[in-house]
Amino acid sequence: MDSVFIIGCSRRKKDTRRPTKAIQIYRGGGIPELYQAVLPYPSLLDRIFILSAKHGLLSAHDEILPYEQKLSFEMALEMRAAVSNQIDAKIIHSLYPKVIYLLIEPNYLVMASVLFSEKYNGRIIWEPDVRKKKSILISNFIASID
Repeated sequence: MDSVFIIGCSRRKKDTRRPTKAIQIYRGGGIPELYQAVLPYPSLLDRIFILSAKHGLLSAHDEILPYEQKLSFEMALEMRAAVSNQIDAKIIHSLYPKVIYLLIEPNYLVMASVLFSEKYNGRIIWEPDVRKKKSILISNFIASID
């Protein structure tokens, strides 16, 4: 397995007062579809990350509470250094992916700008509109496990 999936968080979240895995708390943005698609392949959850307007980079397993935070361009710029460091440590220099699938809107791409630096030399497949081609991107990610 040499790929990783990074997806943007969602405005819609599970209504809970208990910390819940990030992959299970978000109710939109393609996250529920991604989670359902990888259920037969539990090890893929280790290669899924969520960019959060509040938390920065989350693994699918990180437990969080619901929150309200819309990511503005200015916030993305402010978070860019910290999130780039997280991506560098948790993905680029830990998992060594050859392909990174991005299902994120442009503001989230600002936070992930390290992927376009000399630190990462793999392939990036980006879809900015979660409504359009999310099923194709998710299918390609799952097919990459072979």
